[in-house]
Amino acid sequence: LGRFVHDELVAAALATLVRAGDKSYFVEAEACVALGKTRSLLAEAALREASTRESFTDVVRQHAFRGLAEARCDAAIPLLLDGARRGRMSQGRRAAATALATLVRGRRDAVAREVREALEGLLRDSDFRVQAAALEAVGTVGDPSSIAAIDAMMAVELDGRLRRRGREIVRAIGEASGTTDEV
Repeated sequence: LGRFVHDELVAAALATLVRAGDKSYFVEAEACVALGKTRSLLAEAALREASTRESFTDVVRQHAFRGLAEARCDAAIPLLLDGARRGRMSQGRRAAATALATLVRGRRDAVAREVREALEGLLRDSDFRVQAAALEAVGTVGDPSSIAAIDAMMAVELDGRLRRRGREIVRAIGEASGTTDEV
């Protein structure tokens, strides 16, 4: 149903399902993503509401965050920043980081800088999976300003997987930033 972009009839049906919930958390979660993909005006409110629900492995919140990113809802950035902070479930935090990166990819405004700095802060998180998600998110944002934060993480990180992926992302950011407007 998410392929029906700007179809308000489909969006209304999905919003009803998202608001009412379902016996299966997974059905409800998939409805969140599909609603976001419709890019309907109904999406933001319904997905914000869904992001407050507790569920198995935080699946509804994860998909609500993903749906907000799919809906290209910049107004959800403060909610996503809160969802990524320490004290929340790991799965939801990772989804929030990914959604934030999706929303600010390629941007260089003040909001993008705030998001980038928050993601860089997650590179020092005590949860390996949150660190890995933050590293991928920083790579998605692609701002060369993040290279110093990635280098700092790699200097103290014991896990070889994070150090290797950090090197790959630094290389990719460097190669992308070497491209000029003339090219």
